Amino acid sequence: MKKFISTLFVVFLFICNKEISGQWIHSAYTGLNGQYISAIAVSGETLFAGTYNGGGIFSSTNNGYTWNKINSGLYGDVNSIICKGNRIFAGTDLGMYSSTNFGGNWIHVDSSSLEVDIHCFTYIDSTIMAGTYNGVFISTNNGITWVKSDSGLSNPSILSFAVNGSEIYAGNGGGEIFLSKNKGLSWLKISSLPLNTPIKCLAIVDSNLFVGTYGDGVYRITLTVDSVSAPQRMLYNLATCSMATIGNNLFISCYSGGVYRTTDEGNNWSLLNLGLTSYPILALAVKDSIIFAGGDGDGIYLSTNNGDTWSNYPDFSRAFVYSFASEGNNLFAGTDAGLFVSNNNGINWKQVDQGITNSRIQTLTISNNSMFAGSWGNGVYISTNTGINWNNLSNGMTNLDVMAVVTKDSIIFAGTYKGGLYKSTDNGNDWVAADSGLTSSIVTSFVIKGNYLFAGTHVSGIFVSSNDGLSWNCVDSGLTNLDINSLALCGNTILAGTS
Repeated sequence: MKKFISTLFVVFLFICNKEISGQWIHSAYTGLNGQYISAIAVSGETLFAGTYNGGGIFSSTNNGYTWNKINSGLYGDVNSIICKGNRIFAGTDLGMYSSTNFGGNWIHVDSSSLEVDIHCFTYIDSTIMAGTYNGVFISTNNGITWVKSDSGLSNPSILSFAVNGSEIYAGNGGGEIFLSKNKGLSWLKISSLPLNTPIKCLAIVDSNLFVGTYGDGVYRITLTVDSVSAPQRMLYNLATCSMATIGNNLFISCYSGGVYRTTDEGNNWSLLNLGLTSYPILALAVKDSIIFAGGDGDGIYLSTNNGDTWSNYPDFSRAFVYSFASEGNNLFAGTDAGLFVSNNNGINWKQVDQGITNSRIQTLTISNNSMFAGSWGNGVYISTNTGINWNNLSNGMTNLDVMAVVTKDSIIFAGTYKGGLYKSTDNGNDWVAADSGLTSSIVTSFVIKGNYLFAGTHVSGIFVSSNDGLSWNCVDSGLTNLDINSLALCGNTILAGTS
């Protein structure tokens, strides 16, 4: 199938007498293409993404649609980020950095007592804690100065924190869990894992402490006022990366398994990978009810439906766009990565293909309150709520590679690749062949002029029907190239694009 138009036959040419110049900018470029996302943090309406391999830190103020690099004064691979008030702290393999202007510039926290390699952060009230290979460091003056606080820690390699009210839990590299009730001044060992596996992440849901490990899966520990249960193992042999919660829902990302969710405190788990195309998922964060997931080289994914499906905006920036359609303030784009919509003239895009199981959207058309999308391999879809939900309506089609869709009065026509032409008179519920007189089975395009329906075909030129597709006649006199890719109507002139 040809993708590009190289020759345009026209009957009438209009030339604008005003000089036009300018620059095109890819409206979906996110700035995170190819980045290895290691940490995600949220401050108000701003998202921060930390990366490895020299990428530094990026920020987004539009829920991850676009990202800006904010690395002035910052160096090293980013392990962790925390936002507290108007300050942001970044832990890297070259030490700690802080910013007071949302990452506009960074200052290296030069403290002789502070360990270089910072793995995790947390805070309670005015006390900030940093977990390092050499214990816990605390600051009570917004990170200006730090003191080591490892009283009671038998293994000082601190990899993770979790906070529950006034209690702080810390997991270390030896599979031990510690508790502090005095803002990190002293620690008490409360549990250890059977295999002494390093503890990568911690999260608390109700009275349960969930423990994510490097390669030994997930454990659940039940906390009561005066006791701690033995660790109960679940999600065996997974190497966990990050945890996040929305209410009582717990999300866990893994190196090779994607994202898991439990809604009943760990009794049952669901794997949520629909839309995820790259692993590992190293970082999770929640903003309002949106979940953000950072992966290996594929930017940021997000889910707005509790993890059931995921969208990846860098995919759109690399997608091949096949078709556009507009309705009111909404501009829709059909691509090989799915269907996207923009309500601000293409500056930002979001994916809207709930119910579409084939991601390649070849053609779009809108009629009255319905939108029709022709897909490659799965026929025609219809949406009656501005693209939010889609239903497949391809009954009667024997070829599901749809290249063109158009509506004429109450009839829908669909042109296919090597399957001819179909029409539906009941809003897409049933389809019948309507290609009598066509000499090509590849129908690439449609245009309507008055009562006439024109169909462009591969190598057989253009056909016209005046009886709603019951019969077709060839009308290619004057065409020197019969491989028609597209048709359009401009006033009374029909334009034909060929290969």
